[in-house]
Amino acid sequence: MAEVGIDRRDDPTIPNAEDLYRRVVTAWIVPDQAAGRNRLSSAAFDDSRNEISVDLSSMISPEESLRLGLRFGGGPLRGLVAVTAGQARDLDQVVVRDPIPEDPAWSLPGNPAHSLICGKQTKSVKKRLAAQARWVYPPDQNPFV
Repeated sequence: MAEVGIDRRDDPTIPNAEDLYRRVVTAWIVPDQAAGRNRLSSAAFDDSRNEISVDLSSMISPEESLRLGLRFGGGPLRGLVAVTAGQARDLDQVVVRDPIPEDPAWSLPGNPAHSLICGKQTKSVKKRLAAQARWVYPPDQNPFV
């Protein structure tokens, strides 16, 4: 397993079966003409720092993950997908805890479930994560839109 940056070692306390929730914004949903429906773009798993923000499903409900996304901003929130820690690790990524403390000065809530998928995010890695992701809340079922 790859080691990524300082303090970015895979956390063995996160089991392979753990769902990692990723909030989806409008720009990451693209038409798939061959299938006749929309699909998740590989851009959903692209981060310039090679640190994809996710939430651990064992520590947060899908609804709370969506609600936190509304509070933090980041574009028009459309839905929620999940990949497993094992799927990320199979692509030579590491999964690390990265809890966000509450920030009363900015009125920002904390997120103890926040974690990161870290590693070199090649085009192939991003495409495979997007293909493996399953909808927890598809865009047409998001209760907060």
